[in-house]
Amino acid sequence: MKRSRNYLTKLNIKKEKYSLEESFTAVKGLSIAKFNSNVELHLSTIMDKKNPNRIIRGSITYKHKFGGEKKILLLTDQKDISEEIKKLYDYIGSEEYIEKIANGWSEFDLIIATPDIMPKLGSIGRILGPKGLMPNPKTNTVTNNLKEVAESYRRGKYDFKSDSTGNIHLVIGKVDNSNAELKDNFLEAIRSINTVLPKPITQIVKGIFLCPTMGPSIKLNNNEVISII
Repeated sequence: MKRSRNYLTKLNIKKEKYSLEESFTAVKGLSIAKFNSNVELHLSTIMDKKNPNRIIRGSITYKHKFGGEKKILLLTDQKDISEEIKKLYDYIGSEEYIEKIANGWSEFDLIIATPDIMPKLGSIGRILGPKGLMPNPKTNTVTNNLKEVAESYRRGKYDFKSDSTGNIHLVIGKVDNSNAELKDNFLEAIRSINTVLPKPITQIVKGIFLCPTMGPSIKLNNNEVISII
């Protein structure tokens, strides 16, 4: 892939490893986007990517919110949803929304479903699964506790799962977040990931990287990050 001159210029100013304190200023400076770019965290691991039982999965509740409000879809066959709960969701429905999704509708960021409707989601599993949008009991997105779960996502809860190569990719904030906010979110992410690892983080994580949505990545000093958590 051909890289732009701006990208290559940014690439040339990198050094081998960055301390945590200097990394957030550095990653902001590497953005070549003309919009308020995401700041992304990527962890390379030694997990066995061929073993489905070794998937790293969990959730984070960030201290500092970023971006716009999530658009949350509630899929349920229940008819007695209270007004208090309805206010927490952008869309509520059943088969009509399943059909819309099957036909390409995607104006939502998260789906929460009640257990009664899960058998009906099989028809759109191939659409939702690859996007990480399929409701799952492990992330509490299949639940009857509709108020508490929706409120947790409104407060900044974020789910993560390792990809097919065993690596983890997260957004921790925006370029316009302060360095202190990015650091708080970064550490919250690392600590949350550490709690679900089958072995100590020193034995699992090979590399920790930050990058903007558009722009090259920087590598952090693993030992420094691990010593902080």
